[in-house]
Amino acid sequence: IGEGKELKDHNPIIRKDNRILIDNISHKITIELLAIQNTNNEIQPYIIDFGKNSDTGMFGTHKGQEAGLVLKGILELYYNNRTYVLNEGDSFYVTSTIPHHLRNINEGASRVLIVSSVPRF
Repeated sequence: IGEGKELKDHNPIIRKDNRILIDNISHKITIELLAIQNTNNEIQPYIIDFGKNSDTGMFGTHKGQEAGLVLKGILELYYNNRTYVLNEGDSFYVTSTIPHHLRNINEGASRVLIVSSVPRF
């Protein structure tokens, strides 16, 4: 990964207060980018914060793969025509070309860390 793509001149640290936040008000989620936005990036780590009764929107597909770790709450993962319940500490790995979707089924907020093999934001 990243062979031949030098990132030696960038600052590898993103301070909490300097992270880019993307609010999706219609779905009641906030996406927090954990790495610099750079055209040479081959992976993208981010956190999604889910409000009560929120989701990632329509069942999406895109290039790449995603791995996730539920940091807080309870999420429902729809993947490959199946539904899975993920509790705090559970993880998942999906091929992103297959329709997938996350929904908060917790009574309160939920939070998930995701690493995508193809940057999306």
